[in-house]
Amino acid sequence: MRRRRKTLFTALALGCSLWPGCSSLETGDSEFDDGGSIQDDGSVPAGPHDDGQSTGFDATGSGTFPKRLSVRGKDIVDDTGNAVVLRGVNAFPPIWQAMGEDPDVGTWTEAIFDEMKAWGVQIVRLAIYPSHIRRYGYDDSLAVIDEAIDWAGERGMYVIIDFHSIGYTPDEDYQSLVDIVFGELYETSREDLFEFWEILSRRYRDNDVVAFYELFNEPALDQARDYPADYTIDDWMTWKSLMEELIDAIRVHDPDKVVMVGGFQFSYDLSFVPQAPVDRSNVVYTTHPYPSADWQKDWTTAFGEVALEYPVFATEFGFDAVDYPERDFKGEGIYHEALAELFNQRGIGWTAWSFSHAMTPRLLETVDFTPSGAGMFVKDQLSSGAN
Repeated sequence: MRRRRKTLFTALALGCSLWPGCSSLETGDSEFDDGGSIQDDGSVPAGPHDDGQSTGFDATGSGTFPKRLSVRGKDIVDDTGNAVVLRGVNAFPPIWQAMGEDPDVGTWTEAIFDEMKAWGVQIVRLAIYPSHIRRYGYDDSLAVIDEAIDWAGERGMYVIIDFHSIGYTPDEDYQSLVDIVFGELYETSREDLFEFWEILSRRYRDNDVVAFYELFNEPALDQARDYPADYTIDDWMTWKSLMEELIDAIRVHDPDKVVMVGGFQFSYDLSFVPQAPVDRSNVVYTTHPYPSADWQKDWTTAFGEVALEYPVFATEFGFDAVDYPERDFKGEGIYHEALAELFNQRGIGWTAWSFSHAMTPRLLETVDFTPSGAGMFVKDQLSSGAN
């Protein structure tokens, strides 16, 4: 059994050759375009975030915004030592929307962030696909990321930057999902992963609106051989070693930013963490508890017990009637009610997928921000403080 993939209503599972401007990579080609102006040392021209901070309402409710966040024990804390639990949403992948090649996904506009703020969003996750970097290069991609960070920061909302691939980098094995514009959405490489975080850690090291670097969206074994994969402690040790190496590379440029490390089974299963936690500071562990995720391990085993000792953040979850039905949940009670209760009990922050009408599970029914059924639930949780 596999977890259903996030899907679009348009543009998926079609050959790249159907799109006139879509180019495919041959074996041995560089995965990422050079963007036109990456410097010899791997840096890029300074962006607007290198010289100052956005100002606005404090999402933590405890003073000026933004505060520098860090990890203390099992808690995420601000720079006054207060524990914070941030709640928010995933934006529709910003580069995808901003470049305007897919009109069905809506228009990239500041009004999106106005609406997020009206819902009570405290933190916005930005999914940055390697395929988008390949198509547009770093200069244009970073301009969009900069704009999203500005728009969030001006409204007192923090940001997670997520390298949005699915697979297992030690084996260079990635999930195949072909889009007519971007080709293979998740295809990447170790080299590209390290280059991405070198460039972004240089650019956003002094910007505390960017609260977290999510190093890799969804670790998942056996992409080429289908599912399910049998995960072992040895697999985790290999992944842990790669993440520690990547964190060390980031720390050369950004010594303090909180980094996020996902568990196995599409970033759901964190059960190996207590045996072998990532041996670096300022690490948060991410889980994606979609309704069908508990087919092998229940929530308590996968992340609930882990959250009693380590900081855990659900960077994705969601439900709908078709692709992510709540009936797939094998635990007690109704999926969304049980999940909200567990999040509150364990102090787990979250970003729901997806603040969009075009990508499932969707929080919006229409382009004018009418909430879906899941959206109404998430909006209520955000406006009530999820207590």
